[in-house]
Amino acid sequence: MKETTLEEAHHRLFGRPWLLGRYHFDFLREQGLRRTDRVLDYGCGSGRTGIHLIRYLDPGKYVGVDPDMARIEAFATYEVALHGLHDKDPTILAGVTPPGPPGDFDVVLDLFVIAHLRGGARAEAEKRVKAALRSGGLLARLGIKPVTHTTPAPAFTGTRWGDKLRWNLWRKP
Repeated sequence: MKETTLEEAHHRLFGRPWLLGRYHFDFLREQGLRRTDRVLDYGCGSGRTGIHLIRYLDPGKYVGVDPDMARIEAFATYEVALHGLHDKDPTILAGVTPPGPPGDFDVVLDLFVIAHLRGGARAEAEKRVKAALRSGGLLARLGIKPVTHTTPAPAFTGTRWGDKLRWNLWRKP
């Protein structure tokens, strides 16, 4: 295991507190997330939100994908072990393509990933994640307009990053 992983450098990669993952999870629960839902965490990074989803969901129901291999390694080898989540059988993959057949997921979570893409890459990613949802499935995104829901962001002394988490929710017809 890399020394930077053991030092938890991956907790500081995104400019916001690691605890924010708990707030993402709590919001999804408020939107009706069930233990039996199959969840795709699109751009799972090093597991800030994934660790909470995996703990809650039934075994085998969590799939995380991210193009950054260092983040995937930190998540799969460190965070999953640290939080005792191996028995939950999470799937954590390097890449950008949702695994499985179209309509395989009840919930897709996108935390600023698609918002950072441009042009054709953004349109292709939107198409892929929407195709991954089953009929009636929920796409929950941060960083995409229009904003459909806001939740108070936790206050962290000395940290400036806004007072609201701006969510865009879309249900597949």
